[in-house]
Amino acid sequence: MKHKKTGKLLWIHGFQTPPWVKIELKELNLLDSTNTHNVLPKLHVQGRIDLLNLIKACGKEKNTSKVRKIHADMVQRKWISKDVYIATALLSTYAKCGAFREAQEVFEQLPVRDVVSWNTVIGGYAERGYGREALNCFEHMESEGLSPDGVTFLCLLNACSHSGLLSEAEMYFDKMIKKYSMTPNLEHCTCMVIIFGCVGKFEKAMLVIKQKMPSLDYPAIWLALLSCCRKWGYVNLARLAFDWVVQLDNNCASAYVLMSNIYAAANMPEDVKKVESMRAKNRI
Repeated sequence: MKHKKTGKLLWIHGFQTPPWVKIELKELNLLDSTNTHNVLPKLHVQGRIDLLNLIKACGKEKNTSKVRKIHADMVQRKWISKDVYIATALLSTYAKCGAFREAQEVFEQLPVRDVVSWNTVIGGYAERGYGREALNCFEHMESEGLSPDGVTFLCLLNACSHSGLLSEAEMYFDKMIKKYSMTPNLEHCTCMVIIFGCVGKFEKAMLVIKQKMPSLDYPAIWLALLSCCRKWGYVNLARLAFDWVVQLDNNCASAYVLMSNIYAAANMPEDVKKVESMRAKNRI
């Protein structure tokens, strides 16, 4: 960022402002100051974009202390109640940082709590491994009469995956289809394959692939299955998954590594050589 008068690049201590952000500064050392009042952008079009970028950048740094200072100034200006997009960005940043007490505070102050804001909270819990909290949040969302979307269910399935909630994952996957008449997309199906595969339920994993997948031409789901096969040493199913991956993307280095390791663990050196030969042929 450049100073208006000197044209020199400005640095916020411990925080390099992205080049596309042009924040109007009345003071330097923006986020190191105890009092952030009068140093954040004014609420006009350019300032709004600046503030959104600043909040997102703090989220990428996972720097909760800086986000709190921005939040304090936003509360003083009453911006949270005026602009749902800025408030949701703040909510998302807190959730990504794992600051759920602050996230809940912002959430309760939102002028409108729509499916996007609910997804933000559910996804934040899921990402941090708080599966039960994510599911409880969804139940609360339903009790308020809001209908979930595909993103909601992806967040729920990820929450179940990270927390080992198999029966709950099956229940929500079924609920998505039967109650809300949604067709699972490739990401939903991949998540279910990982959930089933991680606990060795490969018959159910294959049923998802065969019956629920909109298309089999999706390398990621076969790669996920291959990875689960390595955990359990399922050579034959691993070979099937590997064949699908290389058929769809013969430059997928991870597939060759996984298959080679599976053969090696099964004491099949000749097959290891075949995989390595394929890898060399494709210059992977």
